[in-house]
Amino acid sequence: MVGFFCQAREFDKEYSEVRFFFSSRKSSEVIDGSLDESVNFLGRRMYIVASSNGFLLIVVDLENQRAYYVCNPVTRQHLTVPVTRASSISRAAVGFLCKVDDPEKDVIYFTIVRYALPWSDEPLIMSMVKIESFSSETNAWTTINLKLDVPLRMWYVNRIQSKPVGVIDGVFCWIDHSETIFYYDSVNRCFWDLELPLEMMIGGDTWFLGISDGALYYALCDKAEITVWCLESNIRSRDAVWVQEICCEFNRCTPKLLSWFRSFWL
Repeated sequence: MVGFFCQAREFDKEYSEVRFFFSSRKSSEVIDGSLDESVNFLGRRMYIVASSNGFLLIVVDLENQRAYYVCNPVTRQHLTVPVTRASSISRAAVGFLCKVDDPEKDVIYFTIVRYALPWSDEPLIMSMVKIESFSSETNAWTTINLKLDVPLRMWYVNRIQSKPVGVIDGVFCWIDHSETIFYYDSVNRCFWDLELPLEMMIGGDTWFLGISDGALYYALCDKAEITVWCLESNIRSRDAVWVQEICCEFNRCTPKLLSWFRSFWL
């Protein structure tokens, strides 16, 4: 890993600058110059909403996500994703999967998945979820309305984090503030949520979900300490089994733990 991008999400600020941090001094020698400005290819403010395999998914309007761009920050090349004009989704949680089959040919295939976030002053009980997805192979958007086997609760849009985490075996994952993980299985076309165990939610003030080496990790942090759990059960299992991997002070973190922590950030 050469490094990672970071862009704060603060509702009291209209825009936060994009910053790139190299993972080591050696990594900084691989890239010529800073990558901070590599996402500003349109000459205006941009927002990173997801990342996958070194590629970034970017929007101009964070509040009304209709036009997306896929960007390679190293080569500073980008392409424009067709806008879905028939969309009724304005506020969305977004997932992004990018595959590079042949790095020598610089050919990529990517999928964008998003679902509608509720507009309400209170959390809503949802019995149906609208899913929109885009495939670079078909160059088209598709929409499906999934009727849920078990209704789930979604929070008011201004409280939800809905950070895109990544994809494991076709299953997209998001986290909703600190207690619930949402899953969308793009293979079997089903959507569900799972609440985290109580011991994974107390004692910290920030939380992160990330994927490393094909496994799902959850980190709970306070000002001085970080605790990390790994999902031991199958990603599609409704009976999630979490195993605590480590608990330590930040100044005693191992390089592997720091790499996990970095992967949680965009």
